[in-house]
Amino acid sequence: MKKQVCFFIVLFGFKFTFSSLVNLDVLVKQENVKAIEKILDDPLAKLSYQDSDGNSLLMVSIHNKWFNIAQSLIDKKIEINHQNRLGDTALSFAVLDGNLDLVKKLIDAGVDQQKENNLGRKAVTLAAILLRDERINLDQNKKQKYQEIHDLLKESSCSCVIA
Repeated sequence: MKKQVCFFIVLFGFKFTFSSLVNLDVLVKQENVKAIEKILDDPLAKLSYQDSDGNSLLMVSIHNKWFNIAQSLIDKKIEINHQNRLGDTALSFAVLDGNLDLVKKLIDAGVDQQKENNLGRKAVTLAAILLRDERINLDQNKKQKYQEIHDLLKESSCSCVIA
């Protein structure tokens, strides 16, 4: 088994690890998944990140299909209800991706399903739109996933009504 060596720098009484000095923004832009995963292993790493659209690291991970990173971030109890400048959340991203496992994980982690984006749409509404919009060509497998997501969100969110 490989052992990971951490170097510590003590400066004016503050302790830093290598990963806390690495620019997360650069790693995300480079899509350096391995380096991001290493940072997630560091308990001292600062995981706050926003891109120019206000997307959190969790949202970027879902969008880029870095599902292992997304699941690790949720396990680390990072902010799951963050809204980007369009009002979308990580739950919205997971719904739009059709990722039932991440939707379940976010619900289990206590995501706020009532958050609306700037168009007044909740995640459950997005799932309904994807199912009903005839302009969107969905194969049967993708349609089934969106149906399962829609049903799950409807069941787990008592006050949600779809017109």
